Amino acid sequence: MIAYMSVYVPLKTFLTNQPGKLVRLSFPQIEGILNRKLPKAAMDYDWWWDNEDVLTTHHSQSKSWQGAGWEVSSVDRAHRVADFVR
Repeated sequence: MIAYMSVYVPLKTFLTNQPGKLVRLSFPQIEGILNRKLPKAAMDYDWWWDNEDVLTTHHSQSKSWQGAGWEVSSVDRAHRVADFVR
C-alpha cells in the first residue's frame, strides 16, 4: 500500500506549534508554509475554508487544521486572510 501525504501537512505542523488561541494568516503566508500556491477554489469559494467532519470529508485542507486542533473562524477572501482558532 502506498501512503498518501497531504500537501497540507506543513500547515498542520505549523498550527500545531502555535501558542495561543488565535492565528491570523494571510493567503501568501499560508502559501509560504505550504511552499506552493493555494488552489483557485481557496480564492474563489468560502466553502473551501469550511470546518468539515474529519471522519467523512474528502477535503484534506480541513483535515489538516482540524487535526492540529484548530478551526477556521473566519475568512476574508477579498483581503486574502484567514483566522484560525483553538
